[in-house]
Amino acid sequence: MIYSKKDISLAAPGADLEFIHTYSNKNRYELGPLGYGWSHNYMSRVQVGSCGRIYVTGADGGTARFRIVNE
Repeated sequence: MIYSKKDISLAAPGADLEFIHTYSNKNRYELGPLGYGWSHNYMSRVQVGSCGRIYVTGADGGTARFRIVNE
């Protein structure tokens, strides 16, 4: 189960600023900045792995994998 709620959204030049908190049942035993199982959208991160792999992890704990392709 995943629950998300947008707490605030402010119009800004370029991209709007938003703060969204998320609860993930998958992470219920992990202490996050907002309590056990809770995270926020500014916790998303990008990691560059070996062999040109790129991992984008969202606040809900889901990870998308990408690969750099040289043409």
